[in-house]
Amino acid sequence: MDARLLEIAHTAKGFMPEDEGLALHHAGRDAASVGPLLEIGSYCGKSAVFKGSMGRHDDRVVVRIDGRIES
Repeated sequence: MDARLLEIAHTAKGFMPEDEGLALHHAGRDAASVGPLLEIGSYCGKSAVFKGSMGRHDDRVVVRIDGRIES
């Protein structure tokens, strides 16, 4: 993960510790060799920075779906 994206992850609102985010990033890079990755839901997007950055390395596809239901 490059330094610029790591800085963005540091400043993003959320609670994911850096070591967990980097582990997620590396696991996703391994899994992306099989096919596209999908993230469903997020708190504020901190994990999306870690996951989204992995797609840049090997031209992998990462899709995020997040929605809100308001009553």
